[in-house]
Amino acid sequence: MKYLFITLIVGVAILGIAVFYLKDVRDISIKKFEVNSIKSDMQYTIQGEITVDNPSKITIPVESVTYDIFLKETEEKISSGEIPSFELKKQQTSIVPFYQEIEWNPNIETAKNLLLEEKTYVIIKGEIKIKKIISITIPFEKEIDLRQYLVDYLNQNIDNELKEIVENKNISEIQEQVNSIIDNL
Repeated sequence: MKYLFITLIVGVAILGIAVFYLKDVRDISIKKFEVNSIKSDMQYTIQGEITVDNPSKITIPVESVTYDIFLKETEEKISSGEIPSFELKKQQTSIVPFYQEIEWNPNIETAKNLLLEEKTYVIIKGEIKIKKIISITIPFEKEIDLRQYLVDYLNQNIDNELKEIVENKNISEIQEQVNSIIDNL
């Protein structure tokens, strides 16, 4: 009986300690998700950071951060990525950088349709997964207007197409190709 009582006391103490240390784990949250830069040069590169707050009394291992990037207008998935595992230090706010190259090159017709809209949004949707101590998924989402970058991309590609049209060709060949491009717009 004495051993049962001691085992019960030790079990309650361990449970109390676990509750004390784990109670704040569910309060881990994303404080800010921002995109710091977008560059376009035959592909887009998005850089940013996710600010994650860990109010708990223990350091938490993050299993993964995964995200997909969608074109809002068509819901087309244009890229996806993953940030390797890392730790959220106890009672601290961590800044998790991300960098994603998007190898999405819209055809002229898609780009033209997107440019007719006032804004051209992509949506970054993702989640942080914590599974080692307690299973938690923390979602995040951000809309970004890519319209200006799309304009830059089109200008660059039109310049390249025009160079291809005029190189080593006579006037009638050039006129024929220009007319073909105009008809396709």
